[in-house]
Amino acid sequence: MKFLKIICVFVGLLTCSASFAGNFPPEEREVWLGATEVLDQKTNEYFSAGEFDSLLPLLKMRYEIDPSSYDFVTDLGWILGSTDRPDEELAYYVRFRRENVGYANSALPEAQFYFLKKVYAKVPPLLEGSLTNESHPNNYRILANSYEKLGQFKDSKRVWEIYLAIAPSDGQAKANLKRVKQKLGERS
Repeated sequence: MKFLKIICVFVGLLTCSASFAGNFPPEEREVWLGATEVLDQKTNEYFSAGEFDSLLPLLKMRYEIDPSSYDFVTDLGWILGSTDRPDEELAYYVRFRRENVGYANSALPEAQFYFLKKVYAKVPPLLEGSLTNESHPNNYRILANSYEKLGQFKDSKRVWEIYLAIAPSDGQAKANLKRVKQKLGERS
């Protein structure tokens, strides 16, 4: 536990002096990289040992260091969800979306949360206006599948067609589009 307190203070001090590793002067960058490497090693150690109560503060600290990191918020969210803390999990996803508005995947963790909870109606408002060519394919998949689950087959078809224009070799997406077209009474 003493190690954890020392690393928390150390990383906290480093974070105060620069918001991202790239902002450090070259001589301090190596110190920063060493600190984050130790933090990552300890995180992996706690995860492998199943010590989630020890892991959680490290994941929270890592997210606070870089709240623009998709990996950091999804790692944190996964642990929160796995330890039966869905309200806290959702709060981090909402914060991530709000603080990273220009990022193509900022709404994906929140949308995936709702999709997995079968709260499909919350997905379209999150994803519909945020899709770009840089969006992860799961943005399209979750949106199209949510529309289908809501019985909005025309919207589901539209999203699958947009996605397939970007990723024409996605066989599962082709099969999903075919299924939606059948529900609309169309031939493939």
